[in-house]
Amino acid sequence: MKKLSGDWVEGDQKHLVETYTLSEDGMSLSVEYRFEDPRCITDRVSVTGEMLLKPGYELSAWDCDQDAAVRHNTVE
Repeated sequence: MKKLSGDWVEGDQKHLVETYTLSEDGMSLSVEYRFEDPRCITDRVSVTGEMLLKPGYELSAWDCDQDAAVRHNTVE
């Protein structure tokens, strides 16, 4: 097991499912993250949110940096 920030730990059986659903009008994106880790948590943990389109905002491409992504393992 590895200790992350706060009291959150992760085990070698951690499983994460990310689900993104675009609204019918294309103006928002619903996001759900489902965590399972039978060694560290007793039930599935879900985090949900919504992203809204900002008219005129231009998306730019980037490469995934695994070291940077690890910083986002914090669950509050």
